[in-house]
Amino acid sequence: MKKIIYFTLSVLTLFSTSTFASASNSPMGAEEELSSSIASLCFGHQGYTSEQLKKIAKLTSSSQEREIPMQGSPKGRDFGYDFSKRNATKTMSLLAIQTCSLTHPVCYDLGGGYGGDSLNMVLAGGNVTYIEHHPDVAATARLEVYGALRDISVDEKQKKELWGRLRMVRADFLDTDNTMLYPKSAQINICNLSNVLHFLTPTQIETFLPALFTKMAPDGIVFASMHVPCDNKKVIDFFLTQKEKGNPYPGYFRHTRNYEIDGIIEGKGAYRLKERRDFNDAEPALKGDLPGTKISQTFVPPFPHKPKAVNVKNVIHYFDPDIAAAAFKRAGFTVQKAFFFSRFGEPLEGVKATKEAFLAGNYHMMIIASKSK
Repeated sequence: MKKIIYFTLSVLTLFSTSTFASASNSPMGAEEELSSSIASLCFGHQGYTSEQLKKIAKLTSSSQEREIPMQGSPKGRDFGYDFSKRNATKTMSLLAIQTCSLTHPVCYDLGGGYGGDSLNMVLAGGNVTYIEHHPDVAATARLEVYGALRDISVDEKQKKELWGRLRMVRADFLDTDNTMLYPKSAQINICNLSNVLHFLTPTQIETFLPALFTKMAPDGIVFASMHVPCDNKKVIDFFLTQKEKGNPYPGYFRHTRNYEIDGIIEGKGAYRLKERRDFNDAEPALKGDLPGTKISQTFVPPFPHKPKAVNVKNVIHYFDPDIAAAAFKRAGFTVQKAFFFSRFGEPLEGVKATKEAFLAGNYHMMIIASKSK
């Protein structure tokens, strides 16, 4: 499996920052051309017709970021966004499926959101289990993913084959003792953790990652992406100070955001808010604080006066490549790569976890970890 890792990274060097930047800012023709290239690279080995590859490329290029609704989310938490399927880092897991020695490697997509990664992993040849806790998002994902597989299929036989390699479950992926989610006989070859770990508490991570390790196949590989601190200097300074003190999770804290009230949104009874980042602040989280949870909302001046500003305190959990790598190593994994990636989705392997890197807007990172024999 190690050769898979280095193969995927070497292939991804073909997609430079300038390529993705130009594709993101160019007319649709350039973007479609890029999606077509990625579709051929990741799915061409499966024997799809040229017409099917066109459909897959179109589906990839048309995908958008979508907000995860707070309504119906577990414990009313804000799980942010489900990111676009065209993100270049997504191709790593697909290329790993392609180069795996197994015909249909066992793949898990945990916290799968609207199912874009699960769809791609099935199309790439994986035998996929999707697990998502949000009931509305999971229901939408089922309709969209199974529908897309039906539309891409050339006949009923192929549709049944693709559907047969996908299992979509609404459940909590942290329930690692659940044999319905994780059968005792199953060994995971490839696990996708896209933008989920930063919604877990340190205790949950320290419990979940070792449990996941036991369920991975020998040389099984995990692809995990997560947020890094990039909001403002105060937040970054807090993170780096906690890290220097030896806190294994320096990004787990309560973040106070300050907004200037800039009028009322007509018909919605809500305020228009303009964030004043220079006034933002951070403080350590309390034990049990759930990332994505709003702790308080304070108006200044308080009612019945007409408020001019509002402070909103949320729990967040940020990482950097060093912190994430240490967490995976403690769980028993061998960390192959841990790096920032840009807003266009390509790896930035040479970037170190410094204040300058955070302020430059490198707001995501990825870790590639394996279970070595």
